[in-house]
Amino acid sequence: IRSTNWDASLEYYYGRAGAASIALFQRDVKNYIVNTIEKDDSIPGALGIVDVTRPINAGDGTIKGIEASVSTFFDFAPGMLRNFGASANYSFTDSKQELPATDATAAFTGQTAGISKHAYNLALFYDDGKFRAKIAYSWRGRFALAYNLTDPTKNLNWYPIERLAASATYNFSRNLSLTIDGTNLTNRPQRAYWGSEDFHDRVYFEGRTYSAAMRFKF
Repeated sequence: IRSTNWDASLEYYYGRAGAASIALFQRDVKNYIVNTIEKDDSIPGALGIVDVTRPINAGDGTIKGIEASVSTFFDFAPGMLRNFGASANYSFTDSKQELPATDATAAFTGQTAGISKHAYNLALFYDDGKFRAKIAYSWRGRFALAYNLTDPTKNLNWYPIERLAASATYNFSRNLSLTIDGTNLTNRPQRAYWGSEDFHDRVYFEGRTYSAAMRFKF
């Protein structure tokens, strides 16, 4: 894989730890590796024609977009409320990827596999030096997971994915702290479909994860 990258950003910093930024990006990609599904009647022992998934080097592709983000403490608030803060970011990505021709179809251009057009993250946090906590939500839109080169209308697509995570840390001293984390708290299932949402491919749950860590440093 070879990529020529172009980036431009504008950043502004304010308050105790506030920041706002906007960025433009473009990636000109060659030989991007994608998963494809092709029909094959030459598999030994197979009963007729089967779908075979394999990686291939696609043609030229472009990934470009814009990202905006902001993060700040509530410095204007009274008392302990000024220890709260929030952050958010959003990205829009437009992508295209050339796919090779097959015996059944001509070459075509599709969305780059694994890349969502829309994605955003939101977080609320608290930090007073001794105790800090954060809750964060992330979401990304649907995307193509694998291409069906024999019939591009039947690509394997992934539904939107969301995550909710939380963490808290208490510093007993400069040397000792306790951290508790929880990830994937909503435990929403991940789902994929072939071409149309009427043809489901898979549904699975990753499960929630909880962890605790005691840290000591000299």
